[in-house]
Amino acid sequence: MSGSHLQIIVCGAGPAADVNRLIEIAHGRSWTVAVTATTGALPFVDIPMIEEVTGIPVRTSHQAQPSGRRVLPQVDAVIIAPATYNTINKLALGVADTYR
Repeated sequence: MSGSHLQIIVCGAGPAADVNRLIEIAHGRSWTVAVTATTGALPFVDIPMIEEVTGIPVRTSHQAQPSGRRVLPQVDAVIIAPATYNTINKLALGVADTYR
């Protein structure tokens, strides 16, 4: 899928530091990429580097736009990597208690 948009969700675990490799692979296949980092992922990721490479601010919380309009393109695919045990359980149960 050339020219598609990928949303990467990064959770707090050691492999989160390698998210730049995933971004490079996606860019190599003509995908645009946006990254959302959980609070637990923040110590592992280099936010300025991610923003420089993607051209899109890293989301770390819910950020409603004053206009109410969507700022990012429609998402064609989502990757959660690394997906922690806690995140997988919350997805399975429909729990959305930590995205602020």
